[in-house]
Amino acid sequence: MISRKYHYIFLLAFQQLIFLLLHKARHYIGEYQALGDLIIDSILILWLPLSVWISLLQLCRCIGAPISSSSMTSLPPSEQASESISQHTAAETVNDFLVLVAFGHTWLTFYQLFYVIIDNYIVTSASNANPSVILITSMTLLLIIGFGKCLLIFGIPQDFQYWGYFLQLHRIASFIFLVWDLILWIIELFQRHVEIYRRR
Repeated sequence: MISRKYHYIFLLAFQQLIFLLLHKARHYIGEYQALGDLIIDSILILWLPLSVWISLLQLCRCIGAPISSSSMTSLPPSEQASESISQHTAAETVNDFLVLVAFGHTWLTFYQLFYVIIDNYIVTSASNANPSVILITSMTLLLIIGFGKCLLIFGIPQDFQYWGYFLQLHRIASFIFLVWDLILWIIELFQRHVEIYRRR
């Protein structure tokens, strides 16, 4: 059902709204700033992974939802056929982007969790360390692979019909890791040949 998929997208948006409200609540704590920060950070560290788990659970239910035919029963047969085609096309379009939207929510959630941890580290150590682009890129690639594994664990088959455009993103990330493994293997092989040559 298409409306179920839209409800899922609204659920993801609502979860992000909860994070923003918790994050903004820091400014209204007043004199108990340290205690308030500790409580809010603890809630965020618990809430963010829980929201990812809830979104994956709902995604698993949402992808298996069939297209509703109750709205077409009152139409004539010729209009039912055209309505069925348009609904099927709309459902496929939503399906193609649904897992990608879910991954976007997961990426944003983990980035926020990372931000909460880094922010606390910066405050306690009085350093000015910000995550680099290379770190964020490598974490994103790892998250793509991890999210794909979670989809398989939740019983969502690795097929374009279910994963949509996220499947292409997953294949690109897998290819990058494959190339990286190949480069490391070549470097290790070259080092072994150099060591063997030196021993002679």
